[in-house]
Amino acid sequence: MKSLPIRFFLLLNLMSIMTVSAQRAVLSGNITNAKVDFVKAGYRKSLVGYDDNEKDFRIDKKGNFKIVLDLKKEESISITIDEQYTKLYLQPGDSMHVKIDYSDFDNSLIYSGRNSEKNMFLKDFNNRFVYGHEQEVYQRLANSKTIDFRDYCDSLLVEKKKFLYSWKGTSDLDKHFISIFSEDLDYENASLKLSYPGMWSYFRKFNDSVPEMPYSYFSFIADIPQKPAGAPISHKYFEYASSLVENALFNFHHRYNLRLTAKEQVAIARTILKNEEVFKAYEALTVLNSLENRKFKEAENFYLDYVKENPNSPYLEKLKETYLKIERLSPGKPAPGFALMDEKGKERKLEEFKGKIIYLDFWASWCGPCIRELPFSKKLKTDFEGKDVVFLNISIDDNEKSWKDALQKHGMSGVNLLAPTFNNKICEAYNVVGIPAYFLINRDGTIYDNNPPRPSDEAGVRMTLNAALGN
Repeated sequence: MKSLPIRFFLLLNLMSIMTVSAQRAVLSGNITNAKVDFVKAGYRKSLVGYDDNEKDFRIDKKGNFKIVLDLKKEESISITIDEQYTKLYLQPGDSMHVKIDYSDFDNSLIYSGRNSEKNMFLKDFNNRFVYGHEQEVYQRLANSKTIDFRDYCDSLLVEKKKFLYSWKGTSDLDKHFISIFSEDLDYENASLKLSYPGMWSYFRKFNDSVPEMPYSYFSFIADIPQKPAGAPISHKYFEYASSLVENALFNFHHRYNLRLTAKEQVAIARTILKNEEVFKAYEALTVLNSLENRKFKEAENFYLDYVKENPNSPYLEKLKETYLKIERLSPGKPAPGFALMDEKGKERKLEEFKGKIIYLDFWASWCGPCIRELPFSKKLKTDFEGKDVVFLNISIDDNEKSWKDALQKHGMSGVNLLAPTFNNKICEAYNVVGIPAYFLINRDGTIYDNNPPRPSDEAGVRMTLNAALGN
């Protein structure tokens, strides 16, 4: 696929949970038409966060590479080569080979060796249901009525399971793999249906309203029992459990019109999540999300309290790493500089806008929530025309034509720059792990707000901009 996906629409993260002693897994490969001389490989070592354990492996002049990983259990491995990305399945002890043509990346993948049949299935499955279909789900969330969306999700689930059981090589897939994959499809389907009320309100900007939800809509929850203590927890199950909490938080917010603190959110999660491992992971995820999405001081206090109260948490290393990144972006700290090309091929640097307030927007043409913000951005820019505010839009599109087409289609004004994919220095410097993401930079080049209101928060963003201007 062409780009790393935003957190809400997750790609297939298949992994079974059978624990074994660490063993070496080897993926050798050959790639043609590559633009770089290294491949990145990594996987998620916990329920919280993104792919880590990421390492670089050299591609030689003939296009050969060899990835060696020490695995304790079956993992979903992310493979990134320049602007292209895929996931594959590896077990401890595997020895596999892959052939890739960079110019036709998704379609060209050919695996051989132990577990190759599972990865050929994943390739076909992703090409059929994932790659290129991200926008379809956004459209359904935005435009479907409640029952219609439920029926869409269920029909899609039936189609996916039919593909699983009728795939040309299904007879070569072991029963354990098929069982786990089918179960994860159920969790994915349930998560999607649970997201409907919140995403419906978000896309339609009915912040004070919720869609009409028949009681029967949520009947599927009764069919998915919570995992007992000690049961293996897949990423898809954890995403489902998290969706249970997020749906409850959404309903609480709209019933009482209250903005919950992160600690209050965790208290509600405690009443919903019965599995202690799942709850602890959700608590750590809330800390992580707080660091990435809340005002710095509030997030910092929550993080420090968590560290004090959970000195033996397995998530401390990941949270500390994120905290240090966010701390460098806290109000008053220098905004990371950059030099990027605009749509006319001219290099633009952050420093050239010193003396003005900068509203920095990370987005992409394929990002549904980003596109949803654009009409509000256009109106915001009009309202602040002639004032000392620069609207600086950085796209992470990996396709320059798609980016330029989107600029024209949506009539985007301001300063438009391109920084392809999440795997670049500016996304790393600003800790951009999902989009849209916004920053407000002061006249002196320091961070004014590490998480300003989005353009769709019309009153909030105008109040913040006026405050930054000194009005």
